Amino acid sequence: MAELESRVYVRFYHENQRLSSPDVEREGVSPGGPITFGSTIVSNLLFTTADPRLARFRKNWDTATLAGAVQICQSYIAACSSVEGRDLDNEGCSRIGGHIHIATISPEHGFQWVEGFRPKGIE
Repeated sequence: MAELESRVYVRFYHENQRLSSPDVEREGVSPGGPITFGSTIVSNLLFTTADPRLARFRKNWDTATLAGAVQICQSYIAACSSVEGRDLDNEGCSRIGGHIHIATISPEHGFQWVEGFRPKGIE
């Protein structure tokens, strides 16, 4: 039986400075743009409009590749953590920024950090 494409939400968090077990939720994939967490305002302006305030974060993303998905994630985080993003939605962007961590998870390769996005100090 062929596996259907799916998306998994994984929430990593800590309580009292101790790492908790991750929350994992799986759902099917539906066509459309990226799903973001944080600022709906920045997400909508970045991905569905040509608003000039976020022009420097827009790229010609190759949405059919993993490398393109990484670029989309990086652009969204950079837009939220920018002066422009915080001016548009300080509440939604206030906790976004810093060193960006991106990983992939696949049946073939399991969990892998994307080159250049591994947390500092992790080999």
